[in-house]
Amino acid sequence: MVRSKFYNRGASLRHLFRNSWAGQHLFNFHPQAASPTQYTGKWTFADKQTNRSHQLEITEQLQILIDGHRLPGKIVRVDDKELLFLDKYGYHLRVDVNQRFPVSLYDEADNRVYPISQVNDPDWDNPKD
Repeated sequence: MVRSKFYNRGASLRHLFRNSWAGQHLFNFHPQAASPTQYTGKWTFADKQTNRSHQLEITEQLQILIDGHRLPGKIVRVDDKELLFLDKYGYHLRVDVNQRFPVSLYDEADNRVYPISQVNDPDWDNPKD
């Protein structure tokens, strides 16, 4: 197939518009805004290698706590599909959302994905070991 010399220019123009103010505001290329409230709450996950259950808590200020201990680091990105957290060692934790609720936690340090489920009992403070 013979392509014109303008074939690749179309792709670069799309890229230019997508990253420009005009492209974001006139052509609606900006990502969908996420509500931080869809991430807040308490979630449990199990580590099958150590046979331990853990509790993940995400506060309204988007602080990350595991088993009641605040993780030092910062939120890198929040959108309608994921919350990405960078810890002090340079590893990412990613909370993935399906529709409206978090469904999994990816730990880059261990390179593992943990299915998570919401804690139903509001008085449940300590996960069982």
